[in-house]
Amino acid sequence: MSRRRWGALLGLALTLLFAALAVYNLDLSQVGTALARANYWLGFPAMLFTALGYLVRTLRWRAILAPTKEIRVIRLFPVLVIGFAANNLLPVRMGEFVRAYLLGSQEEISKSLSFATIVVERVLDGLTLIGVLLGISIFIALPTLGQQVVYFAALIFLGATLALFVLLYHPTPFRRVLEALLRWAPAPLAVRLDRMALSFIQGVQALRQRRRLPALAILSLAVWLLEAGSYWVLTWAFSFTLSPAERPLAALLVLALANLGILIPSSPGYVGTFHFFAMSALIAFGAERELALSYAILSHATQYLLITGLGVVFLWRANLSLTRLGNEAAPES
Repeated sequence: MSRRRWGALLGLALTLLFAALAVYNLDLSQVGTALARANYWLGFPAMLFTALGYLVRTLRWRAILAPTKEIRVIRLFPVLVIGFAANNLLPVRMGEFVRAYLLGSQEEISKSLSFATIVVERVLDGLTLIGVLLGISIFIALPTLGQQVVYFAALIFLGATLALFVLLYHPTPFRRVLEALLRWAPAPLAVRLDRMALSFIQGVQALRQRRRLPALAILSLAVWLLEAGSYWVLTWAFSFTLSPAERPLAALLVLALANLGILIPSSPGYVGTFHFFAMSALIAFGAERELALSYAILSHATQYLLITGLGVVFLWRANLSLTRLGNEAAPES
């Protein structure tokens, strides 16, 4: 069995596990009642916040790519949305590879370089979300799960940040290790891997230009504050006993826990993992579990439908097949 299928099976197993944890000992009839009473009109401003967040994501991606090639936002936005839609529809986060493959094909740049810019994005996202959690901890005591997520995410993203900066500023040890490994590879493969490694290093050059770092940090914060706006709006769609001052904090905790929590492998669309971590954030503010699950379902649905729908439209306009893109991007990954 291929690694891709093993990854899909692992994701499915973890999805079922977290879905079971989310619904364990719940009164599902109360979940249904809460969903029936929700104010669905608030889904529209929530989607607007989400769409603006993805537009800012595109601006940030453009800034990361700028040292290599200037690409207009109008060309980047569909590629970005297609990548996120692919994550909602394909297993093992194939959307990241689909996005790198599609950008490389359309803009005639190295796909390894394209993928490197997405790695930079993810590192910036992780560091920003860790910062959000630490900021929340000034106002409330983080639940045990939140503390565990901070430690886990810090280990991943601070380690990735250190690796990227070592790669940029002290590449000699990396080059030596790579050369030693490539001696054992057939000549054509060695040449290709060496070229891919050089392209990857080129793709993270935005981190080397210190004058760009403040702009990247501000754009990253804007991305997540806009998404937090979506979660905040939807807190008003349900009858939570939260004060107006608590709702932004609850939205920020949902934002950080849910988006760091979905680092855990899961099925396409992060079903189960998103719901469990979003619920846990609201329960920390005293929300009933049934109401918290209802909120998680609506929040997930608004984002899923918006991004997946836009992705399908962009695929149709470009006469592209997501299945074909996934199959073509898999060997590259």
